[in-house]
Amino acid sequence: NNNNSTLLLNYYDACIYQRDLNLLHDKSAWLNDACINFYMTYLSRSQPARWGQFWQRFSSGSEEHDGKKGGGNNNESSSSSKSRTIKDSNSGKDDDSNNNDFKKREEEEKIMFLDPSVISFMMHQCDDEDLHDLASSWTITGTKRFFIPINDNFGASKRKFGIPGGGNHWSLLLVVLMIQGEQNNATSSCEEEGEGAKGGNEIDEAISAKTRPRMCFLHFDSCRGHNTQSAKVVAKRFHRAVKLAFDDDNNDIDNDIMTIIECNNPQQYNSYDCGVHTLMAAEALSDPSLLCATNASEIEAIQKVHVDTLNTWFGRNGGHGGAALSMRQKMVDEIQKLSKIYLDKE
Repeated sequence: NNNNSTLLLNYYDACIYQRDLNLLHDKSAWLNDACINFYMTYLSRSQPARWGQFWQRFSSGSEEHDGKKGGGNNNESSSSSKSRTIKDSNSGKDDDSNNNDFKKREEEEKIMFLDPSVISFMMHQCDDEDLHDLASSWTITGTKRFFIPINDNFGASKRKFGIPGGGNHWSLLLVVLMIQGEQNNATSSCEEEGEGAKGGNEIDEAISAKTRPRMCFLHFDSCRGHNTQSAKVVAKRFHRAVKLAFDDDNNDIDNDIMTIIECNNPQQYNSYDCGVHTLMAAEALSDPSLLCATNASEIEAIQKVHVDTLNTWFGRNGGHGGAALSMRQKMVDEIQKLSKIYLDKE
């Protein structure tokens, strides 16, 4: 169907029209926010299957638990839900299975992919009360990672932002948010036993206590330096939202010192693959083996393991000669597969 306005897919409110799919077919087209939002949503919905595959590898001993195998599997999809039920085949004990299921659910909740429209709302329409409510809805406990697509238009004035078609470049801001306090364990929980976990009421009590959010901002820009300013203003707004959700006394929020680390990630060799690089980074850096291996108490270690993982993933998936093309084709294939299911139901 060549009608650009034809709706091909509504995937958990991420809508793809024919005009969006055309951008992926065109190997030299700049991706719009619909393409970015679709794949962020796809990654979010795929996380349970990815964790299921990881726990199978981990429980069988095939997954190294030291970060050396971070990134890598580019073939995960929500269709592999059969991997979600994990059992220790060696022991056959129900408590081992329950522990694995608990740990899997715990880790799945520690990652969030944000929609570009949510960032736009946060930047240009939220007052402090809105920011407080937004951050409070994120259910932040322990360590959580936020994948935020950055557009160079996010840092524009409200007047300039209101002009349709604005923005020329995408990048990825990864926020590693750690809750400091008695209840926080900054290291990975992948090897913890499920029976020692706290129930919902106890978690609420821990959050209501004097816990302090600590944030590490990692910026992955395929045209290094281009989106630095936009990433800074988004990070500042995000930082304020989280602080408002946690602090009783907000007088010192604006005086907090923030550091955004510009990471040494793969660079684009053209003027149109920034969106594709952003999505490749999001996929590589949300790999469960990477998240389990990260020691969230050491900022330098966080930066190194993420950069190393992304560079390794990029090389494994074709490098400069093929990674971007492979990602475009993967998105086309997934959209067409999901579109067939969606249109059949319609």
